[in-house]
Amino acid sequence: MAGIRALLGLFPKTGDYESRMNQLHEEFQELLAFKHSKELREFHALEAQVTSEEFLTKKKDIIDLRYKNTDDYPKEKEYQQLKKASDIKLYYKIKNSESLKHFREVENSEVLARYNELAAYTLSEAFIAVKAAASLPAKVKFAQSDLAKTLDQYQKQKSSDPIKSYFAFTRHKLYPLYQKAVQEDLAARIEKLEQLTNSAAFQEKWNSLSKSERLGSEEFRQLTDLQTLKKTKVYKAFQKMQTSPLRAQYESLQDSPELEAFVDLEKFIQSDDFKRQRKAIESKTFKNTPEFTQLQEYLKLKKSADIAFYQKFGTSKELKNFLALDGSERIQYFEETEAYITGDACVKFKEYCLKSPKKRWAESPEYELVQDYELAKKSEKIVWYHKAINHKRFAWHRTWNLTFSDEFSESKLDTSKWLTRYYWGDKMLKDTYSLSIDKHLVTDGSNIILENGRLHLVTQKESVKGKSWDARYGFSTRNFDYTSGLINSAKSFRQRYGIFEAKLKVSHQPDLLQAFWMVGKTMVPHIDVVKANRKLCLGNSWGDARNLSSVQRFVKRRGRAKFATQATSLFILWNGLQIS
Repeated sequence: MAGIRALLGLFPKTGDYESRMNQLHEEFQELLAFKHSKELREFHALEAQVTSEEFLTKKKDIIDLRYKNTDDYPKEKEYQQLKKASDIKLYYKIKNSESLKHFREVENSEVLARYNELAAYTLSEAFIAVKAAASLPAKVKFAQSDLAKTLDQYQKQKSSDPIKSYFAFTRHKLYPLYQKAVQEDLAARIEKLEQLTNSAAFQEKWNSLSKSERLGSEEFRQLTDLQTLKKTKVYKAFQKMQTSPLRAQYESLQDSPELEAFVDLEKFIQSDDFKRQRKAIESKTFKNTPEFTQLQEYLKLKKSADIAFYQKFGTSKELKNFLALDGSERIQYFEETEAYITGDACVKFKEYCLKSPKKRWAESPEYELVQDYELAKKSEKIVWYHKAINHKRFAWHRTWNLTFSDEFSESKLDTSKWLTRYYWGDKMLKDTYSLSIDKHLVTDGSNIILENGRLHLVTQKESVKGKSWDARYGFSTRNFDYTSGLINSAKSFRQRYGIFEAKLKVSHQPDLLQAFWMVGKTMVPHIDVVKANRKLCLGNSWGDARNLSSVQRFVKRRGRAKFATQATSLFILWNGLQIS
């Protein structure tokens, strides 16, 4: 629209235009910022939630909920039936009763353990045998006793050949003399004297002595001692006992453990203690036994209150019922059901189900979400956003994206964006040049001034030498009387189609040629957004650059005075169909 108005000479005031565009731009930027804001994201998330099929189904479920239709209702009915069951009622009656407590105490007591021990013993074979033995005749009692066995053992030993031979040897009349010879070691003494007197040395010495010498000699005394000892009664008795057939049995038992044990046993058999023990065994009755004492203890315990209670309660139907159910799946299931039905969660759920549908909904988290959504929906920002986001006044902003701009806010020109010479001069010559029809030389940035966000292209009179381009002859060097400047984006930015806009002010000098134009790699297409010398021209050229006669032009001219007094924003819209 702005391009058409320009062609008709109806240019809007730049200040109004910029103010309106800036206002729209700021509002649109605010709209875009809010579009990506956390507040809007949360609103959309909330909106999606409360309008979702899942949410609406949840709302319907809350309103339509009835306790009788829940899984808890039949479970509660089952719980009530189990609670009234006779076996379960009796189980819990006994479980917490003093009777069961007392029964457990007795069951784990030492008294019951002793009673069971005694009861088992009174029925044992050992107890019955003791009781039966106590009623036998005295001789039989003794014959069956351990003491009788000891006596029998003594008698067997006493009648054995070794013992009989030993005591027969010791009872011989010569035994005292034999014992004396042994004690005095008589046999050894005689043997020693015989060895001495029979020795060669003794005989040689004896033979060397005269009869008179022999009587007073040591050898004579030794021979006399030998003959005297051999003639004694002790030695003769010793010799006789040595040849006794009983001597071997005697010597094998003498000082032996077997003989010592027999002697001790004989002393016991002949003692008063043995007689007392025998008399006690033969006169013993059942009342005198430890077993009778244990029987009395058993009978006393059996009549005690604890044992009587234990036996009676232990066979009761109450205990049988308790033991049958204790730890059973039936009790386990009942207790699990009871814990569930009486638990806070189930009780609260039942209370919730019994509320009115309207109250249930009003107390639900989902209701709070709906209230939050309605409140957010009415908020100033959300209302503004929904009205503005698709409004026609932002159609331009929704259609176009900024691809290139420069506000010249820095003190130096941004050379990453701009060349200060023609593109082909930079590419081919690495230098600046002007056209053959130009009176000025385009300097390489010397005639460009930046200040206060404005870029000035200064044309001034000065003599310089520089390159000139002529389509017929090519490049040549010539003198120029003027210098000027230009900027172009050919190296950093090229674009076909779009909106191309610049705010500019032309010089008061009508002889100066100034332009805002676009051109490609060839002469055409060429678009003059604005070109000013004596007139303000808007137009474009198109055709085949290789055939200049085919090139067509469109030019619209207007007065330029207005554009020399103030900076004006001018733009064109170029698409594949038209330029406006």
